[in-house]
Amino acid sequence: MPILPSDLLQAAAERGGRIALVIGAGCSLEAPTSLSLASAYSLEAHRKLVADGILDSADCATPGDLSALASCVHAKTGGQTALVTRLPLAAFRHALPNSGYLTAVALLREGAIDSVLTLNFDLALSKGVADLSGHEISTITGPGVTGQVSAGSVIYLHRSVEENDFEQWILTSEALNAGWQDSWQEVVAARSLSCPVVVFAGLGSKAAVLTATVSKIKASLSNGQHHEFVVDPGQDSEFKAELALPPSAHIQLGWGEFMNQLGDRVVEELVHLLDGAARAVCDANQWDDPGESLEVVLAAIGNFDVVRFGRNRARWLLADEMYSPDDHYRRAHVADLLLGLSEILRDANNSLSFDRDGLAVIDANDGGSQIRVKLASGNGVLRWSALEAKLIATSSADEAAPDVVLVAGVEGTRPANGPPLDLIGGLEEGDLVAGPIRAHFVHVDEVRADPSIIRELV
Repeated sequence: MPILPSDLLQAAAERGGRIALVIGAGCSLEAPTSLSLASAYSLEAHRKLVADGILDSADCATPGDLSALASCVHAKTGGQTALVTRLPLAAFRHALPNSGYLTAVALLREGAIDSVLTLNFDLALSKGVADLSGHEISTITGPGVTGQVSAGSVIYLHRSVEENDFEQWILTSEALNAGWQDSWQEVVAARSLSCPVVVFAGLGSKAAVLTATVSKIKASLSNGQHHEFVVDPGQDSEFKAELALPPSAHIQLGWGEFMNQLGDRVVEELVHLLDGAARAVCDANQWDDPGESLEVVLAAIGNFDVVRFGRNRARWLLADEMYSPDDHYRRAHVADLLLGLSEILRDANNSLSFDRDGLAVIDANDGGSQIRVKLASGNGVLRWSALEAKLIATSSADEAAPDVVLVAGVEGTRPANGPPLDLIGGLEEGDLVAGPIRAHFVHVDEVRADPSIIRELV
């Protein structure tokens, strides 16, 4: 498996917003985004334009070049609306985010990426922001919002399908090659491309606003202060050649695989930080070193990709969002839960994995019983009644029923005669099919006092 350049890996692991990501149409090829390259849409639009009497077949010498076609339409009609209305606007508007887009959003939320500058018109990236609850991410769609560009931004450099004035779309050769100069495009491009590390992905051909801006930035910096990389699965890249980059700057991977490897480096660092946080909790409370059992837990978490890590973190912390990024506060509460889980494993010869909903699955190596443990933190503020309500609200209808809910960070004691807790689907007490899901509640301190308590309950 290809290893990413060390400068790029270091910048991602530091999570200091040192990376700018610039993406093109090639990033929207992978499922479920599943869009085509601009050349395919250009050829189909040209066919329709000729069939509808807008163009003659000989008007455009290169109908597969979308910018050239836009210039031809503009010359013939005085605008480009006739072309834009023949592009697959509905497909652009409803495009779903692929794994690479979701990883990019996760890395934005984790602070590993400063900004994503897209040359695409589709909204797959914006849908990824919504899917991962990226409320703090700014989306820049055109002039008038330049001042809002900051760390954690998604920038649609050429506009997006949400721009209803089709004449504002950046399509023609003239707009792409010279029209950007002294405009908002140049300003926002310079802001993103001034990051110490810039990654270009899915760009099949040169883009003047990008190459010219990068050249200006490099000319103003000392050698080694600015690193550019091109992600392209092919042997050659026109964009790399235009920037005069060395062969070492060519990362020969597809979009999804590249983002997965970048995300894995961040996960590795996050697991390391969790390890430190857990051991700090042990030191502060004068507990015994958790030993190998904590390593087993962290190894299982290390198998997460960065998107799954953030989703599970949100589940464990009972968050009102689909993805929770790491910070010192969240890390301490997650560490407390994981220490409780490691206590269960301390004296047992069991294996551990996590299912798709973040439940810990403990399997006896002798083929015996399996225990499913749901992790739940009150974040140091919730009382038991509020925690139970949160558990119900954050549990999905298709989630596997846990045997145990391992609780940390909750205030007070659980009422001895509290009502049974239905964790999936809002089932009522009288449901004849399944009935309520009655999980045993165990506080991490109870497990520390007696690690065998889980098996006794189950």
